[in-house]
Amino acid sequence: MSSTDQEMCIGKCDKTESEEDNLSAIVLRLKEWLNNQEHLPNITNEKLLYHIAAATKGNCMRACKRLDTYYTIRTLIPEFFALRDPSDEEIKRSFKCLTANFLPNITSPDGCRIFVITLLDQDPNAFEIISYLRRVYMVFDLYYINGELNPRQGVYFLIDAKGASVGHVMKISPAVLRKAVFCAQDVYPIKVKGLIFINVNDFIKMTITTLVIPLFRSKLRRRFHVYGNQFDKLYSLIPKDILPLEFGGNGESVHEISGRSMQDLIDHRTWFLTEGSSASDENKRRGKCPVNLPGCCIM
Repeated sequence: MSSTDQEMCIGKCDKTESEEDNLSAIVLRLKEWLNNQEHLPNITNEKLLYHIAAATKGNCMRACKRLDTYYTIRTLIPEFFALRDPSDEEIKRSFKCLTANFLPNITSPDGCRIFVITLLDQDPNAFEIISYLRRVYMVFDLYYINGELNPRQGVYFLIDAKGASVGHVMKISPAVLRKAVFCAQDVYPIKVKGLIFINVNDFIKMTITTLVIPLFRSKLRRRFHVYGNQFDKLYSLIPKDILPLEFGGNGESVHEISGRSMQDLIDHRTWFLTEGSSASDENKRRGKCPVNLPGCCIM
């Protein structure tokens, strides 16, 4: 980001304004800033900008950098963000292997949304981490542009590790894991309230505690909850009755959730192939790239 761009972004908006007015003021500054960024795409949907503004807590300079990073990472990590076709066979296969979607119109007692991840096919040969991650980012993008996720709303990630094994872990390279954590912490405007793992065996617990948690900043490390089959601990965080059937609740089954998610993406196929595939044009960038992540390079 050039010094001129920094001057346009720098500072916080007036703290005496209401929170809604404050977000609106940041969005206005983001739009003005975007007009001078030749390397970034034209953004027609303001909902993403509101999420960026909320995630950066009123700091306009951070909001500009986060928005720049959001589109730059699509150029730097094409394996996660290229080929965003919901009809692609790899994406379809990932739906048969894993559920990864929000529970419909359901919030926890503290007003947070719940994102469920669970294995549908426990065969490690069916598990492909790249197509799964590509789909997860598509789901979040869709919730942003449709306004289905409130910019200030936190998210609980509920991960059912039943059936997870050494074979699954061996298919996740350290480089892919680092990039995925970077996207979760520094790219996507997600307010993570908790990462709850259930049905965790000893090997998966060791993997989470020694390989995954250390990659996160200390604030998020404290939000990990790793349980075996202690569903009572899960229910102390998320009420039983709003959970899917497989978690002992009264909600949809994880298969129904996966089917609904697939149809949602397919219904928005045109958007994903056009605006949803927008990325930075590094040949037009003035100044320094905001991303410094090992394994990422400009092609």
